[in-house]
Amino acid sequence: MKKSFLIIISLIVSLSVFCQATDPKAKAVIDKAAAKMQNGAYTADAKLTFTAQQGDKTVQNGAINMSGNKFRLKMNDMETIFDGKTQWVYAEKLNEVTISEPDKTELEQISPVAMIGGYAKKYRIAFETADEDGFYHIALYPNNKDSEFFRIRLLINKKTNELSKIEMSNRNGERITIELSAFKTLAVTPETFVFQKNKYPKVLVNDLR
Repeated sequence: MKKSFLIIISLIVSLSVFCQATDPKAKAVIDKAAAKMQNGAYTADAKLTFTAQQGDKTVQNGAINMSGNKFRLKMNDMETIFDGKTQWVYAEKLNEVTISEPDKTELEQISPVAMIGGYAKKYRIAFETADEDGFYHIALYPNNKDSEFFRIRLLINKKTNELSKIEMSNRNGERITIELSAFKTLAVTPETFVFQKNKYPKVLVNDLR
């Protein structure tokens, strides 16, 4: 569940590679959404819904701050912070923080900047529908039939170019959906994307660097 969530939040980024059979108009829509994310700093509400094979659902609510390849995600009692190099994962119930420096592969599972760029090399991008309910509906289909996900759907607001919804359908029947809303401009300080140890008395530090 944790890994799946970290994967899905990371789909908020620009496409850097044009993959075979990709619809250029669909790619252009994602490029606009990515440019808005990368060229500014934003905060947004986030809602995660995990649907198990049997249909049971787990819902989490939280918030995410984003600026370029940096992000800070707070979801229930877990907070993940990435400053472009170092990642901190803080577990509130344990009062424990794990510090690491993700490599490229790991970063594609957690970083709002790295993820969709990685997926662009592996997926065909196409419109599902371009003129419905105020959103562009875009689907990503894997070139590799052994991919964990057989389809990823993106909903992008036509007026604001904001990424509003992501749905990932797993071959094992699981489905993960994240909805982003209430985008606001974020005022960034040097502390925004860094774990402030002094604010967590007696925190247990697990440094994996």
